[in-house]
Amino acid sequence: MSESIMHKEILMIRESLKLTYSFNKEKIIDFCKVFKEKNIKNVMVVARGSSDNVGVYLKYLFEIYLHIPVSFASSSVVTKYDSYLNFDKTLVIGISQSGSGEDICEFIKMSKKHGALTLSITNNPTSIVSLASDFDFQLNLTKEEGLAATKTFISQLELALLLTAYLGENNSLLREYEKLDELIKEVIDNEKNIIEIAKQCINFNDCYLLSRGINYVSSLEGALKIQETTYIKAKAYASSDFYHGPMAIVDDKQNIFLLSALGKVNDDNHAIYNKIKELGANIIIISNDSYFDNEKNIIKIPNCEEVISPFLIIISIQLLACNLSKLRGIDVDHPRNLKKVTVTR
Repeated sequence: MSESIMHKEILMIRESLKLTYSFNKEKIIDFCKVFKEKNIKNVMVVARGSSDNVGVYLKYLFEIYLHIPVSFASSSVVTKYDSYLNFDKTLVIGISQSGSGEDICEFIKMSKKHGALTLSITNNPTSIVSLASDFDFQLNLTKEEGLAATKTFISQLELALLLTAYLGENNSLLREYEKLDELIKEVIDNEKNIIEIAKQCINFNDCYLLSRGINYVSSLEGALKIQETTYIKAKAYASSDFYHGPMAIVDDKQNIFLLSALGKVNDDNHAIYNKIKELGANIIIISNDSYFDNEKNIIKIPNCEEVISPFLIIISIQLLACNLSKLRGIDVDHPRNLKKVTVTR
């Protein structure tokens, strides 16, 4: 079987990050000046699908490192209920790979009209979302042909990290960013191990992806990738929420991915691992934490700071989903019922 488009685009990620950074560095610096001049105190993200998951990563970074609250827009407030919001000292960020989302565009236009500074992150400079925004950050990538967002998603995460680092004048974050290229190479070089784990998942009907903190984005995006490429029912949870009801379904028939990186939530990850292990669930670990070294089904990611671990975990899941779809006899580039660009209002 020939290599899928999705797989080819995963292998393009390292170069994609370089293209996105070089294209946006000066624009980010200019944006930071305006952001500070306007004394921004609040941020709102408007997005759909994978791009919405990027907003979750951005939310954690802005709140941890910049101490700025981040919320998520309900587009239907504008597109269906014909209402508006009053924005003061607020940045509204529209995230859309295609830039074609009519609801995102309308929300940005309303935001500008009512006082917001607006920014878009897209891969199409002539898109309606890009043209509607005060600042437009382009991924600067060739058009993504695979249905599942891979290289574009990772470049969007990159822009969230860079925005946080430059706004906070945080050299430590920039140093971690500079390590990404070599770390991602290690993940891609580990694909043979990932394929072996994928073989353990061939007969899954459903699964749960658990994480906490910064890596909540990894569970959300991982579940979406597994659903759209393998047709396995996948649900993401913050481990702190999983205790509140869903834990009741755990038994020896349940398949659970635990996504864990060394950092501030180690104790939570260890605790839920021990609990689901005790209940007999089938567990697959993606982690760089030696606590899990004795687990037979584990995808190890390189050691890194927690803040950049979602890049490595998500790329591991992209490779897992890509190979698992092939093992299940699914055309990963043309999954049923889906199209690359979905326009909503």
